[in-house]
Amino acid sequence: MSSIISVLALISLLPAAGVLMMSPMMFDAPGSERNVLLWLFFFSILAHPIAVISGAVIIFKNKVRNMRRYIVGVGVTLAPLTLIVILYFLLSIFCDGNFDCQVSPTTYISQ
Repeated sequence: MSSIISVLALISLLPAAGVLMMSPMMFDAPGSERNVLLWLFFFSILAHPIAVISGAVIIFKNKVRNMRRYIVGVGVTLAPLTLIVILYFLLSIFCDGNFDCQVSPTTYISQ
């Protein structure tokens, strides 16, 4: 099961090069550099290839020997993908899909 997860995660690296090339353009809109969700989204996109490759190595090296490291490898592989999906939906909800909205950590807590 988790070998399937790691193979699917490795396949997700194919479009990662294009996404990495285009990700700095998220900050072209005026005021987008102050959007906290956008910065988190950007850094999760940057971390995705590193985490997937290191997680796949951990999974394949420790599949039989160490179950705890194996589970850590699955978590490392899936964490950036999960974070990218969550942040995409948060940007869609709070910013209506625009990158130039002003979202700070206290914006929705004080309401």
